[in-house]
Amino acid sequence: MDWIKQNKFLAGWLAVTLLGAAALGYLFFSAKSQYSETWDSYTAKVGELQNLQNATPYPDEENLKKMQELQKAHQAAINDLQKQLAKNEIPVTPLTAVKFQDELRESVKRVTALAAENNTKLPDKFYMAFDRYQAEPPKDEAAAPLGRLLKAMEEAITILIKSRADVITDFKRDPIPEEGGEKPATASGTPKPAGGKTSEADAESALVKRQPVSVSFVASEGRFRRFINELISSKKQFYIPKNLVVTNEKTTGVPKIAAAAPPVPGEDPSKSGGLKYVVGDERLTVSVRVDIADFADVGETKPSK
Repeated sequence: MDWIKQNKFLAGWLAVTLLGAAALGYLFFSAKSQYSETWDSYTAKVGELQNLQNATPYPDEENLKKMQELQKAHQAAINDLQKQLAKNEIPVTPLTAVKFQDELRESVKRVTALAAENNTKLPDKFYMAFDRYQAEPPKDEAAAPLGRLLKAMEEAITILIKSRADVITDFKRDPIPEEGGEKPATASGTPKPAGGKTSEADAESALVKRQPVSVSFVASEGRFRRFINELISSKKQFYIPKNLVVTNEKTTGVPKIAAAAPPVPGEDPSKSGGLKYVVGDERLTVSVRVDIADFADVGETKPSK
């Protein structure tokens, strides 16, 4: 303290020098921090530019040609798939209204005879869900699409009967547009909206249309599985089962200890009652909606942009 009193000028000069050095140090570190932030931002922008330039496809003439070639290959694959799917559906053939009624009567006879042969009970007053055309013909413009629908429905119920269903309790369909029904559902299952802009659902509807048919029946578990398996593997028509509801006739669980009849000496235990199925022999009540798919021909659709 005595030295400071004796050297006031020198002490003041040192104090100012220290304060100045501290201020310069602060400014230096601030400038360095700002420089680092600016440099990091610059290097990040350079990295983004390089990524864009090296990305595929980069918007230049060469990559544009590559993209167009890929688009053509993609459309060719779609067209090939459409051709393959179109082979797996019943085609629409020219048909008059009176001829449709004749084919309908023959279809009812075939299905009724097949059901009697396989001990399958049909609904009362069964007429292939075309009851209104039993006494009157359809509109001329509806005859051909109805003829296709009739064949697809007969194929589906034939598979069900040959699967040995016990009872078919209901068999119905939705009216088609040509006879006053709604437009076919899109691939998402909703009707195509009228007017407005073209949506993805509209594009899907242009590729595939679905005509729903509903059937309810009673069958054992094995016969139910057989019906579903053969339906989806049909080579005549592409079917899409959905909205499946299955109810088991047995609503209670299997007892832990099931009583079994004692085996008879010298006989097969499975025949004498020594063995008994625990599960698998129940009857099921089934309701299922089946969409009959109609795939557009290749010439009916345009390449996507």
